[in-house]
Amino acid sequence: MAYNLRFTPRVAIFEVACVYLPVEDQALPAQPRRLSVALTGPREARSWLTNTSAPMDFYDLKGVIETLCAHLGVKGASYAPTQHPTFHPGRVANIKIDQNEIGVFGEVHPVVRSQFDIPDQAVMLLELDLEKLLAAANRVWRFQPISRMPALNLDLAVVVGQDTPADAVEATIRESGGALLVDVVLFDVYRGGQVGAGKKSLAYSLTFQSPDKTLTSEQAVKQRDRIMKQLAKSFGAEMRG
Repeated sequence: MAYNLRFTPRVAIFEVACVYLPVEDQALPAQPRRLSVALTGPREARSWLTNTSAPMDFYDLKGVIETLCAHLGVKGASYAPTQHPTFHPGRVANIKIDQNEIGVFGEVHPVVRSQFDIPDQAVMLLELDLEKLLAAANRVWRFQPISRMPALNLDLAVVVGQDTPADAVEATIRESGGALLVDVVLFDVYRGGQVGAGKKSLAYSLTFQSPDKTLTSEQAVKQRDRIMKQLAKSFGAEMRG
């Protein structure tokens, strides 16, 4: 990355290679394969459509991970805040599949970045245990018929503790939403006086749809209320008016 930044302000690269880890009482190291990804610079390459673009950040890298898991058929990926000397405090998370840690990603600490003579710009870095990732892959794709029935969209805004991961809230929404909940999208995060100190508001768009009948608004609201009860039980969440 340091070399490429001499010639271009935007770098998005990956590498698959072995790392070398010492093994107690053995002369030769272990050589597991790792997948690494590094991002820095503008989110969009300069073109006639735009001359300016916001810089890539933590969530761009998280999107790379989610896309990779989707294409490999990896289910059950989750993310949790962690600490790591390479990364900026508060901007680093580990990746788990079914509670087994497979990697870490986040924004590189400025001190680490400076040691490689990288310009003063945010650098995102990911390292995954490739063997564990591939072991969780499912190459069988299952499809289901597309419903001819109309979908209903409802918004749900909840107030939770500042340290409550949005991913955990979304997972609970999906688990408690039942078969009629077909999509969940986080579209707003708010912190400020309206929700109080130590709190944040998470707003989700919920899409409900039946495979064989038209849903009523009352049915969708009933499902949303069921979700809200589970969020209150799991996180002490309160619905934001």
